[in-house]
Amino acid sequence: MKVFIYPQHKKKQTINPYLENQEWAVGKQFEIVHPEYRRRLPQSLRLLIGSTKADVYILNWIEEAVEGEGSRLLRGLWTLLALQIIMLRKAKIVWIFHNIHSHERETFWSKQIKQLLFRGSTIIVAHSAEACEYAKQYARCPVHFKNHPIPINNYGMWGGELKECDFYIWGNIHPYKGVLEFLSNPLCRESGKQILVVGRCKDKGMSQEIIKCCNEKVVFENRQAGFSEIAAQCKKAKYVLFPYVGDSISSSGVLMDTLQMGGTPVGPNRGAFADLAREKCCIVYDDIKEVFDLPVNEKKMTILQESRDRFMKDNSWEAFGAWLYNILKEEHK
Repeated sequence: MKVFIYPQHKKKQTINPYLENQEWAVGKQFEIVHPEYRRRLPQSLRLLIGSTKADVYILNWIEEAVEGEGSRLLRGLWTLLALQIIMLRKAKIVWIFHNIHSHERETFWSKQIKQLLFRGSTIIVAHSAEACEYAKQYARCPVHFKNHPIPINNYGMWGGELKECDFYIWGNIHPYKGVLEFLSNPLCRESGKQILVVGRCKDKGMSQEIIKCCNEKVVFENRQAGFSEIAAQCKKAKYVLFPYVGDSISSSGVLMDTLQMGGTPVGPNRGAFADLAREKCCIVYDDIKEVFDLPVNEKKMTILQESRDRFMKDNSWEAFGAWLYNILKEEHK
């Protein structure tokens, strides 16, 4: 079977290697279709052009297809038309249901795309039990829960400086990640915890507010770090913190990266964080105040390491590709 993956990933390493890893894993089982496009062609138009060229369409973050430069109307129409063509051809649609709600906001177009996919997908794959149960309320097709596969990365050695810290927060900074809310908490100053935040924040207003929260114990570096540095700092820190807020928490690629890097993740008792806590791979909190009382318990860290090794073996990208092949083979009967 020929497979088209949306969106088409860029041929360079990014902070989110999910698409590259997905293509590698699926490519071991299927033939990946790469239609020829002009440079900078919108992903929604690429999908429309490719809507007659494959037997299976794996769709990632497609509900956000209208975001970006250019006409939202055209992007929305291209996306809906492409999906209708795929469905009329009776090609299979695998919708990877990454987020229950958009990180930014639900729009007319995101709602229309999701409604169509809940009706017309062949299967829906959610990377958290919470998202799986949500999707089952609306879907007319099988919905499967499959943990976010562990990224395939060789991070390399980091020869630069590392900082001692109790909490390390990394990755691009967006409102839903709750960084400003966490640093604004008076307990950040009162606890005396060493907090290091390294991530690109494009929102100048938010960046300035975060800087106001900094002192000798709270450090913010507004930049995108390389994976080798992040991996080394994850191991150096006592905890890698994800102070996420809002209703969009579901799967998390940076959580899986942190696991592979050897960090000890701490996050809200929601979505993939709750799933991994049940696997004894993650520490969760119900109230952000709880993180300031976390001890460094060597026995607990050993349990986390043992659970991490088992989880990584069972949830590799190669295992995901084989699982998807078997699921689609059953659907093809």
